[in-house]
Amino acid sequence: MTPDRQFEKSEIEKLVGEPITDFSSSSGSNKGDNVAGTLLALKVTTAAGKELNLVYKSFPSDNPEQRQYVVQFGIFRTETCMYEKVFPRLKELVALRKAAKNIELPTVKYISGFNDDQNDYVCLEDMRPEGYIMQDKFQSLTSAEVTLIMKEMAKFHALTYFMLRYDGERIFEEDDRVSKLKYNAFTIENPMMIEMGTRMFYGYMENTVTLLEDRDKSLAEHVKNFVGKHSRHSFHALTRFNSKRTDKESFPCIIHGDLWTNNVLFKYESSGGRDAPTQLKFIDFQLSRRGNIFEDLGYFFWTSTTPQFRKLHLDQMLSIYTKSFEDTMDQLDYPKPEGFSRGYVIDKFYQGMLGSYTFMPFALSLQMGDLEAVLEDKDEKVTNGASTNGEKQKEEAQSGPPAIDFDKMMEANNAMMLLRMKKSPRALQRLEDLTREAVERKLLL
Repeated sequence: MTPDRQFEKSEIEKLVGEPITDFSSSSGSNKGDNVAGTLLALKVTTAAGKELNLVYKSFPSDNPEQRQYVVQFGIFRTETCMYEKVFPRLKELVALRKAAKNIELPTVKYISGFNDDQNDYVCLEDMRPEGYIMQDKFQSLTSAEVTLIMKEMAKFHALTYFMLRYDGERIFEEDDRVSKLKYNAFTIENPMMIEMGTRMFYGYMENTVTLLEDRDKSLAEHVKNFVGKHSRHSFHALTRFNSKRTDKESFPCIIHGDLWTNNVLFKYESSGGRDAPTQLKFIDFQLSRRGNIFEDLGYFFWTSTTPQFRKLHLDQMLSIYTKSFEDTMDQLDYPKPEGFSRGYVIDKFYQGMLGSYTFMPFALSLQMGDLEAVLEDKDEKVTNGASTNGEKQKEEAQSGPPAIDFDKMMEANNAMMLLRMKKSPRALQRLEDLTREAVERKLLL
């Protein structure tokens, strides 16, 4: 679906569930920003006179490879499940606890969704006309912004922890859609997914050596020595350190799974006043799953704050998180997890910092790498080889698609990520800064 896709009136009426008199659509994001799909902004006037501002997310329109990735990881199915199953259940549980009646989920209003792995979409309220904005992904969030995120993240984790304790694990067995939050690509022991992750994350760390050699040879040598001490499989075990922690150690909950700057919308007391955020909304629950608090915490701090911020404020922010979690459990009138305390959260967070760092070469290439440069390079290759590709497509139409060459697929994936980083000076600077911090913290030993 392209940004200039033309909707039929009946389609919009189906989305909003009522007759409409007028609507318009426009691109909902900057080109290259939305990796997992096409984003459209819709303005709708209903027959009853309501003005609706909506966001319509659908499969990537011009990238078949990305579309395959989206289907494989079931990210649209995950997001509709969160809006249709998890959030309504959380609201029901809050309503049952009198002291918790004022707790509100930091989520946007869900309008509708659909899944068949062909025409999937999610339609949500667009909060931007209400004054909510997204901050620059290349800049660190402020202390006030992170403070608010810690409070709301802890609230969300506490509510989902309570849900798993109150309803029990049977919720994953009684509904096929919810079961995917437990048995997903990040947790299931699927041989193909394990092999893909093993090669992918190891390859991205090798990319890091290549990228840093022209910027800081000493830093590149640290990473090279670190990588050299690991096989692909032992390195992959590091990337799974936080997700493999036991429930007793890490307190099971439903995590966001991709919590970073671009998945948070803020509202402020005044425009430009970043030191006074009043509300926030978490968006893009496409990688949500049963996990533990340290997965979200580690990923967030490495992707959305700077080394200087972490040096000055990390322990303070973890303290704010802990108190908000405890306060939410008190409001729910339910015991907090055994052993849960400020010191425990801080200790366990630091133990998982290496595991969180090993995700960064992958995360940064997706979040801050230059996708447009990759697409332009690909378009050029397609143009130069147009006649050859045309003959190849005719052959495939007659004989069927060729078997997937796993080695070539992984090689192409690593090359694409390397190019994205090379073409983005700010992404390279962030990778260098994070890696230097990892060395200074003695993580890369």
